[in-house]
Formats: sequence, structure tokens, C-alpha cells
Amino acid sequence: MAYEEYDFSPNKLIDEDYPKLLRASYVELSKNPFHNQSTSHSHDFVEIFFVKQNVCKFQVNQTIMNLQRGDIVIVFPRHEHCEIATDNNTILYIIAMDDFKSENENGYIKINANKNYNLVSLYFESIFNELKNKREYSDTICQNLAQSLFLLLKRGSLEIIHQETFNYNTIEEAKNFIDKNFTQKIKIIDMANNIFLSEEHFIRKFKKFTGVSPLKYLNSLRLNKSRDALIYTNKSVISISIDIGYSDVTNYIKKFKENFGITPIQFRNNHRAKNKEIFTEI
Repeated sequence: MAYEEYDFSPNKLIDEDYPKLLRASYVELSKNPFHNQSTSHSHDFVEIFFVKQNVCKFQVNQTIMNLQRGDIVIVFPRHEHCEIATDNNTILYIIAMDDFKSENENGYIKINANKNYNLVSLYFESIFNELKNKREYSDTICQNLAQSLFLLLKRGSLEIIHQETFNYNTIEEAKNFIDKNFTQKIKIIDMANNIFLSEEHFIRKFKKFTGVSPLKYLNSLRLNKSRDALIYTNKSVISISIDIGYSDVTNYIKKFKENFGITPIQFRNNHRAKNKEIFTEI
């Protein structure tokens, strides 16, 4: 027969003044116009968000982050925050507790609970269901569950993700730099240096926030500008190519055809045939 036994040894944590549970919420988040959407707001207490299912975006102050199944965000008091719906139907559990007294400068902590997903999910669901059903001893059970969850997070047994300190405004600054300098021979390193990031970090963050790589954004901008020149001027393809930052006209023609399915000359002729516009030399 196998037998194991362990004695319980109380420690100072038993006498600690734990944060108190205030409320629990269940949210189904989608872009359905009939569903209420969160607006940016703040509280005088801590809120802990747990992504039970699918993905969404989440904003704290000026920081926008992507959340996926198993992610937890702890938002500290008096910091503006809101959930942002995606095309997925996202399920969130939220519990509110009084202040942890451990705020950081960003106003939040982001944690991934995938390694303990079932346990963490059980805590959130149990707290919510106990408060919802209000059975005998529910308040005591909920407070004990909330304290256990609090200690699990505090113990650091969950994988803490590096906080997303990169915000949307920084990406807008990078895009503005590209918009102003697309006619020049700018490189990815130039874009990254402008906002004081390494090239690798910049590429990853730019794509995360915009959905495209910096190079693809630059090429798309140049090609769209070239379409305007093909429509509204009589400039040669070579001249337009140079104007928008391509030193190799062959490369420009190739990328134009890859994006629009026809060559620049074909595009110009098709447009003029349809619109019969008068063009002036610039």
C-alpha cells in the first residue's frame, strides 16, 4: 500500500490582511452591434481580467495589447482601461478586489496562465457562480477562493509575460516617419532608429499593431502614390519610379504588377480609356 502524509504548518500569510473580493462578472465580447461595448473607464479598486475563450484586444491608458486564451490582466486603481472586441466571440471573467498596494508605473500586470489554465479557470468560474447563485456560505467560499487566486498570482507560479510598454502612439509616429520619407531611400533600420528600437523589435511590433510588415507598408504607400501620378500626370514610368523612391524601374514595374495585376502603362491606359480625362505635364 502506498501512503503519503504531510503536516500543515501555519505561516505568517494566514494572518495577513488579504484583499477583499468586491464582485465578479461574466462577459461575452463580440462586434455584434446589439452587444454592449466597453468604453474606457477607471475604478478605485483592482480588476482582474481572465480570458476564458478566444482572443481580444485590451487597452490600459495608452497601451493596447493582444490577449489570448489563458491571459490575465491585473489593472490597478485609477488607470483607464477597456476591452476591445474582435471578430471572435470572446469570453471573459472579471473579479474586482480592493487595492493590492503593489501598483507599478504602467498601471497593470499581464500574466499568462496556460500552465495552470484549468485551475485558474475553476477559480474564476466558481467565484462567479457562487455569487450568482447566493447559496449558503457563498460569501465565505468566494472570499476564500479569491484569496487562493490572489496567492497563486502572488507566488509567481504562473508564467509572467513581459509587460507591453509599446503603445499605439509610437507606431503612429513610425508610420508618420514613413509617410514623410517614402520618396527617399529609407531602410528598416532608419525607421527603427527614429523611434529608438532595434530593427528586429521594431519589425515585430509594427506588424503586431498594423497587421503588415514595415516594408510592406512602405511599398504599398509608394505604389498607391504612383497610381495617382499615373492618373493625374503625363510623367514617364521611369520618372514616377524615381519620384516614389524606386531606383530600379524594373523592380517598380514588377511590384506594381504583383499588387494590381497589370503593368503601370496598362493601368494608365485603362484608366484614361474609361475616364477620357485631360492630363497636364507636371
